[in-house]
Amino acid sequence: MSEKRGTLLERLIALEKDVRYQEYATAGEAEFAYNAGRIPILVSAPHGAAHTRHGRYKGEDEYTAAFAQLLGERTGAHCIYARRKSKTDPNVDEDAPYKDLVRQICVQNKIKFALDLHGMWAKHGAGIELGTRNGKSCPEEKELILRALDASGFTTESTEKFFRLRVDVRYSGEGSSVREPMVKFISERLAIPAAQFELNAHNRIVVRREDAAARNKNFRGSPAAIAQTVAAFINLINALR
Repeated sequence: MSEKRGTLLERLIALEKDVRYQEYATAGEAEFAYNAGRIPILVSAPHGAAHTRHGRYKGEDEYTAAFAQLLGERTGAHCIYARRKSKTDPNVDEDAPYKDLVRQICVQNKIKFALDLHGMWAKHGAGIELGTRNGKSCPEEKELILRALDASGFTTESTEKFFRLRVDVRYSGEGSSVREPMVKFISERLAIPAAQFELNAHNRIVVRREDAAARNKNFRGSPAAIAQTVAAFINLINALR
């Protein structure tokens, strides 16, 4: 592992320490964290900690909070992430407090584009799943996103799973009558272009923590895939700014 890559992975581990996957926020403690940026782009990680969907427990999307923070550091984008367990689903509940904060951030900072980060299991056949509601959430930016990811090595034709891109296949961000994904909330209710990005476990999890919901505590992602994924998102944000 190169020193540069090692430093990157260490930074992700350090940033993830702010998140307590299985703990509710105590009195005076913030359930969500917001780091102000310098450019009108927002990076969101609503499932950084465990949450509740339709009354049932759902585990965290590990390292999406760290990814959001790191991208904010490296690009100047605004960043919001879940840092404590939630009694709501910050992503799909219509009245989730997380969405109220996203609305405030977008209005106050005149956000022009939002990237919503999520995690998918290692078994999925792609490194990144892009959701654009079949183009409806970002009609003018979709081709730019595809070109930027392609230039960073993520393509729909890739024979290497960790660098394969799938578009509006499993996670389009469209939701349903009882689920309003963040990308739909932002693009419809706030009228701001947005896209959803599902990251494979191999592309984001540096080392699994003991408090993680997943059973396999020995799981580690691919250092090369993680580094390339970070670089791809930095390039994408710079292209969108």
